[in-house]
Amino acid sequence: MRIFLLALILIFSLQSWTKADDISELEIEGVSIGDSALDFFSRKQISKYVYDFKSDEFKSSDIHSSNFETYDAIQINYKPNDKNYTIYGISGMIVYENNIAECYKKQKKIIMDTKRDLKIIRIRDDGTYAHPDDNTGNSKVTSTYLFFENGDYVQIKCYNWSEESGYTDHLRIGLMTKELGDFYSYKAY
Repeated sequence: MRIFLLALILIFSLQSWTKADDISELEIEGVSIGDSALDFFSRKQISKYVYDFKSDEFKSSDIHSSNFETYDAIQINYKPNDKNYTIYGISGMIVYENNIAECYKKQKKIIMDTKRDLKIIRIRDDGTYAHPDDNTGNSKVTSTYLFFENGDYVQIKCYNWSEESGYTDHLRIGLMTKELGDFYSYKAY
């Protein structure tokens, strides 16, 4: 029953994306690129689960809330010296504990809906690869990126974590600016 309800929630939440041609028009849990994280979350929530990168240009925070309607958690990306915590990337995560097949099924549907509903100019399918944070090589990520004309993109990923990693399998739908995407590609690790 939960899976059916989750599917309906995702379908209805994606319908708000129809005809969007700019990433700032999209939302995850009511939050958009360019918003101040402080309009939605306290400094305490933002600083609870922070991930630092090799370069200090951006930080990433996981935020958990029982008030989220669609996602189990979200992740925001912001510049550490920005007192407003302007959002450059936001991802929603849905847990698929011991049910990675459902994650892949939902991922395919979201990719099809996104291609249909957004003004996407390029798609990059990275397939399945070993997650770089798991030294055993047993954790896998299946990734697809859908790009807008200005280089901003939607990423849709399934994370199939190994038992040794201690993480839970999940689907991640992310909205990223080109600037943040370049950071992840060239400076973050």
